[in-house]
Amino acid sequence: MKRLMIMERSAKILDILCFAIGREGYDIVPIRDGLDGISFLEQQAVDLIILDLTGPMDSIATCRCLREEGIRIPILVLAEEKQCVDLREFDNTDYILKPFPMPELPLPDDTVPVTGLRSLVRQTAFATLESTSAPLMSCIKVALGPDGLKGVSTNRFCVVEARGDKNCRGQSELLIPARSLAVLAAVSSDKDVYEMGLTGKSIVFWNGTLLFSARLMEGKYPNTGALLTNFQGKYSVNLAAEALESAIASVSVVGAEGFRVALSFGEHELHVSAETAQGRAAIPVKALVLNAPDRTFYYNYKILLKYLRLVSGNVTLDFDANGLLAIRAGGTQYIQSPLRAPNQAAGQSQNAA
Repeated sequence: MKRLMIMERSAKILDILCFAIGREGYDIVPIRDGLDGISFLEQQAVDLIILDLTGPMDSIATCRCLREEGIRIPILVLAEEKQCVDLREFDNTDYILKPFPMPELPLPDDTVPVTGLRSLVRQTAFATLESTSAPLMSCIKVALGPDGLKGVSTNRFCVVEARGDKNCRGQSELLIPARSLAVLAAVSSDKDVYEMGLTGKSIVFWNGTLLFSARLMEGKYPNTGALLTNFQGKYSVNLAAEALESAIASVSVVGAEGFRVALSFGEHELHVSAETAQGRAAIPVKALVLNAPDRTFYYNYKILLKYLRLVSGNVTLDFDANGLLAIRAGGTQYIQSPLRAPNQAAGQSQNAA
């Protein structure tokens, strides 16, 4: 893993840079002072230094000290135009000019205030795809309606809808890349109030301190609303979300890539199990079981775990006749499709071969 040092005086900007670059798979060393950075580099190495420092120990002074100390690590400076001439004296150093182009601000009358973005993103981003082959499924659909704001996401295996700010009303649906919203959420709290508005093909968030812009996606989003509205449960189980999450996590120790977790129904418990070539594990979870089916349902355990870790307390799991699973908890609606039984899936794979 490549290791990058980011030197940035502003804590807010440093957080944004660390999150945005770190999620690309880099090991980030955050530093807010040039002297601290030099002390660190005298003891440990990094692959690249990104500099954006002001004050007496600014980017130029830090570059000079690094080279005088014999540190030849490549440096990328976020530089103002007046600094470019001075930067030419340093070897293995490049720069990107700033200020960067600022997004256009919408007129105040064209914006709506919104809060709770951090939770809304957290409750929906996990159910998006990171694949470029299905760009719309890498988005969160942000919908403004008469009942407020809501976010929707899907990755083909599941659909999740989360309610947001009830006072953020309107009549529009926006497709925003989950990666962009995750960066904004990482440096925000639910108490932060942003003015949200559109400028051309971008959406802008502004809270008086931070200005954030994201490019909107275009296209026809899957009709997830019909699935959520038309779901008809036939079987129900009420249990503690934490107990189910713990059981699934425990049986996953026998898992191989792509294995599925099995849910079967007892009189007063839900049986959670998994079986692979490595072994078998099963854990009963105390539950109030209503209308139990006489069959076992199978699911992608990783996706189900991600959702269960977002909720707490008692939840009701509803299943339709074919095993489609629906959970409503904490202002969210969640639906996950079942998988074929392991022997059926293996048989189909052999037929395909």
